[in-house]
Amino acid sequence: MSEANEYALAMDMAIPILFWLGASEPRKKWRLAFRLMMFGCAVVVVGTRSRSGLLGLVTAGLVLAAFSKHKLLLVVGIVVAVVLLLLFGPQGALQRYKTIPTAVSSDGSVIGRLQAWKAAIRMTEAHPITGVGPRNFLYEFHNYSSDFPRVTHNVVFDMLSETGIPGCLIFLAMIFSAIGEMYALRLKALAHPEMQQLAVFCQILMAVFIVYLVPNMFINRQDFDLMYQILGVEAGLAALLHQKMADQPIQSNFTDSEVIPLWAKARDEEPDRTLQIPRLDPELN
Repeated sequence: MSEANEYALAMDMAIPILFWLGASEPRKKWRLAFRLMMFGCAVVVVGTRSRSGLLGLVTAGLVLAAFSKHKLLLVVGIVVAVVLLLLFGPQGALQRYKTIPTAVSSDGSVIGRLQAWKAAIRMTEAHPITGVGPRNFLYEFHNYSSDFPRVTHNVVFDMLSETGIPGCLIFLAMIFSAIGEMYALRLKALAHPEMQQLAVFCQILMAVFIVYLVPNMFINRQDFDLMYQILGVEAGLAALLHQKMADQPIQSNFTDSEVIPLWAKARDEEPDRTLQIPRLDPELN
């Protein structure tokens, strides 16, 4: 990890992992250990003073609240954490966070990002299919802008300018398809009592991808190796779940008598059509 934004992103991605592993842990001491590690990750994010890290931290809190069984309690906990941050947080981080509302007009870093986004759009217009090539943004910057060269700090603009529209769409499809697959498999796994832990793992990976993606609207970490490792875990988990569900016997609520083929029922219930000759009473003769 090369700098503060990247380090904060990794800590943000670890928070949902630690939270739900702790929630599913039956042993009290390990639940406490997971909670302490999660709190440590949040402290580290604040310590980096990264604004994208703060955005990722907020995203992680919202995702945890959305899937929590105790939403109100978790929301109260988040509010308390924010209050404690404002009261006892490091002044360097707080001063940097306070610049967020006015950053567009007063922060040189943000102004430079906007200029970089304009240059990225021009590169995409000039090379819509192939882009200017991976990691070539800064080298080509002077050909598309007279401003001081800066990185885009946006994964979408960076992928568009360097790999073209097809490359950007493939990258986004990879992330969103993983989120969608984990969501769908989680719902299916919840229907099987023996797959509840696997459903938790699906929930964890889905949250990690969301927490990765949101801060990347203000940083460009499309080559972050941790994300691709998580994608590998997602592919393995999906294959495991598909195999387990395929091996599940088909459950039926009908008795054997209720599942007799219709043709057999029709044969059994078919009336006797043989010719019946009536017998005459001899007394009537």
